[in-house]
Amino acid sequence: MTQFSGDYTPPAFSDDGTETGSLERAEMSDSGILYGVFDNGQRRALFQVPLANVANPDQMRSVDGNAYVATRDSGAVSIGNPMLNGLGSINSGALEGSNVDIAEELTDLIQTQRAYSSSAKIITTSDEMLSETLSIKR
Repeated sequence: MTQFSGDYTPPAFSDDGTETGSLERAEMSDSGILYGVFDNGQRRALFQVPLANVANPDQMRSVDGNAYVATRDSGAVSIGNPMLNGLGSINSGALEGSNVDIAEELTDLIQTQRAYSSSAKIITTSDEMLSETLSIKR
């Protein structure tokens, strides 16, 4: 390694009595702070997730990847920390729920399939009756 811009002074390190640790898991607080929990017992803030706010979110333009872009009608985007200046909080540990009831959708699917099957049998029966009627006429 070569350094051309000047003398190198290594940064000063201070010992705090804690051994090195590996990241075990991550935790998120309601204020958007991502904490790292290490195997040496340390819990440290790693990052704070920002939230964005627009004056008229209904006027944002949808783009690929399930994302939105601000437009002139939606207003400017302001970014800030959660739970400050009217911004919401982060619901940590929650999964996005579906608004679809799977049992109801499966029931509707079965009903539609049975209705289609019944309709197909009715058409087949009608065709046989018509064929029989034509053969009687001859």
